[in-house]
Amino acid sequence: MVHISSSSRGVTRRGFLTVAVSAIVAGVVAGVGAYYAGTLAAPVKEVTKTLEQTVRETVTRTVTTTLAPGAPVTTTVTTTVPVTTTVTAPPTTTTVTKTETLTTTVTGTAPAIPPLIDQPMDKIIEGARKEGKLLLYNGTPEASLKVLIDYFKTKYPFLEVEHYRATSVKLAEKFMAEASAGIFNADVIGLSEVSLMLMLARKGLLRPWYHPEVEKFWAPAQSPQGYYCTIGLEYYTQIHYNKRLVSDKEAPTSYMDLLDPKWAGKIGWVDPRASPASFLQYYGIRTTLGLDWHRAFAKQKPKLYTSMVPLTAAVVAGEVAIGLSESFLGYQRQVLEGAPVGLNIPKEGVIAGYHVEALPVKVPHPNAAKLWIDFLLREETHRWMEENFGWVSLREGIGLNKKLVVNPPIKSYAELNIWPVNWEYIADEKVRDSLYKEFESIYLGA
Repeated sequence: MVHISSSSRGVTRRGFLTVAVSAIVAGVVAGVGAYYAGTLAAPVKEVTKTLEQTVRETVTRTVTTTLAPGAPVTTTVTTTVPVTTTVTAPPTTTTVTKTETLTTTVTGTAPAIPPLIDQPMDKIIEGARKEGKLLLYNGTPEASLKVLIDYFKTKYPFLEVEHYRATSVKLAEKFMAEASAGIFNADVIGLSEVSLMLMLARKGLLRPWYHPEVEKFWAPAQSPQGYYCTIGLEYYTQIHYNKRLVSDKEAPTSYMDLLDPKWAGKIGWVDPRASPASFLQYYGIRTTLGLDWHRAFAKQKPKLYTSMVPLTAAVVAGEVAIGLSESFLGYQRQVLEGAPVGLNIPKEGVIAGYHVEALPVKVPHPNAAKLWIDFLLREETHRWMEENFGWVSLREGIGLNKKLVVNPPIKSYAELNIWPVNWEYIADEKVRDSLYKEFESIYLGA
């Protein structure tokens, strides 16, 4: 049997694709002759024995793959190596070891990813000035998005920036419906779930692009094919609570704490069928803690909400004592305004929602779109975010907004225990539908 162990990691798109195939086969056969001793009167008899054995060892391979444009493509070879050892004339022992390394490389070329900045910046700025407009489809909460747009306009005041804001699911549905009718209104689309963006890419609705600043961002969160850039964490799992109803000392600090019978009927949660972020929570907990956790949590009779907005309001008002949340922007604003809200990061880890930005395959205002993407990637913008914005930046060397209130305190995304997500898997619409039905069976008794 051939055992293939694959490991892959995201790297920069200008890296090279390396596939190392190593097969090392070792066979060691030791033969020992027999020595026969007779009586003193009898002559000594030598026994000559020939041992011939062919050993076929399995081949173990380690394959490391890195995808980048213009890189070599490597294939592998399955083989076995015969080793033959002959031993004669006892009491002699002969050991033969044979080691062979096989490497086969077939080189091809991956398609190149076109650069986003394909001409001098002054030309792009002049082109955007002539276009005069930028339309964003974006899932960032309204108040936060407005702050971001206002900062962008300090750089490019000649652009009229409009935006259509909705949940990521509704944005993706609107974008796909328009595209099916041959309509492309959006210049840039920004979502809070990678799997939805992958779904759009699979349908051929996104244009790949490359920008050197992407290399400064956390590599595992980026698109190897260049379909999107992950700017930051828009949310991650948190447990919020109303301090008038729950003391800091007794507030849950883990998922398991939420299963305490004393919290039955006092917890709010966003319906996973209505929110990509809550769907990720359902999937992440299911994968990491198992379905038994969900079955136990269902017995707590959590109150389901359609989005984070009403759940946030319910916790602040005391309609529910605790919220299993996936967004912190709304809560942070409430805290800064004096609302009696506490926040704990679950000890077991978190599911994080990445804010991803992409270009549609057809863009009405291409130069303005390039300026927006370029703006989101620049260090200056992320330094500004440290002081003024709620995303957790994924750019190297950038910390959290210093005004954010979290427990335990963290300084950057690197301190979060982020659970891995198989984005390709949950981008499959059939998989999502099956998980929706599973949720209904557990929580709604369907």
